[in-house]
Amino acid sequence: MIKMRLLIINIQQIALKCP
Repeated sequence: MIKMRLLIINIQQIALKCP
């Protein structure tokens, strides 16, 4: 389940990079 959390955090960071 920890991997899922890291995956979500990764997606959120990518979304923040997008304008």
